[in-house]
Amino acid sequence: MEEIEVPIDEIQKELHEKAEHSNEVWIGRDALSSAILACLAAVAALLAG
Repeated sequence: MEEIEVPIDEIQKELHEKAEHSNEVWIGRDALSSAILACLAAVAALLAG
């Protein structure tokens, strides 16, 4: 079975950089929720085999 590689670190880094350059609060919350969802998706993918 082919292993799927998910670039979570790159996505989190990009979201963090974009959030740093913005002065709106909701963008930071959106970046955090996206990072959490990405982590949960990675765990689900690992558990699925």
